[in-house]
Amino acid sequence: MAAGKFDLNDLDRRMHASIDALKKDLGGLRTGRASVHLLDPVVVTVYGARMPLNQVATVSTPDARMIAVQVWDKSQVSAVEKAIREANLGLNPIPIGSSKSVNLGDTIIIIGFPGLGGSSLTVTRGIHSGIAPPGTFQGDPGTFIKTDTEINRGNSGGTAINSAGELIGVPTAGRIDREAPGKIGLVRPIDEARPLIDKAAR
Repeated sequence: MAAGKFDLNDLDRRMHASIDALKKDLGGLRTGRASVHLLDPVVVTVYGARMPLNQVATVSTPDARMIAVQVWDKSQVSAVEKAIREANLGLNPIPIGSSKSVNLGDTIIIIGFPGLGGSSLTVTRGIHSGIAPPGTFQGDPGTFIKTDTEINRGNSGGTAINSAGELIGVPTAGRIDREAPGKIGLVRPIDEARPLIDKAAR
């Protein structure tokens, strides 16, 4: 019986292709940690053509809970948001706004995600009640947006958005307000966090 003949180069190529496909599939698994590969299926319609997201934007994970998408052409931000929503990945992109646009009395919505200390998605609502000066929280040199929306283990590190749905800050801590009875929430302004996001995206 004649021994079978094999093309080792072809076998090597096919095995490497299988390994690459497995890595790609595993990269898209929901493990409770943000992964840039979650957005691999996203295809964006721009300039009259359909293009993979990574050809129109830089995708990064500044921390374990956030995926940052930095669109190179700002005029295509809406197209990228639409493509992410229509990819049916269960993700809802939040455009980055400016914390400077938030005024006293404006609505602030705090969203906490599963895995941040709580077991389910939480949404709480309050108002912008002032600015906490540097040193307010554990000697931190930054300023914070004060809100009457309570911040706890379940939503610290989540997102703070305004009534227009724009990201304006990162919920950081809750504390007792010495100036008035009750608890207050401290939100890191997105204008202070943005340089860190941009640095991570490069």
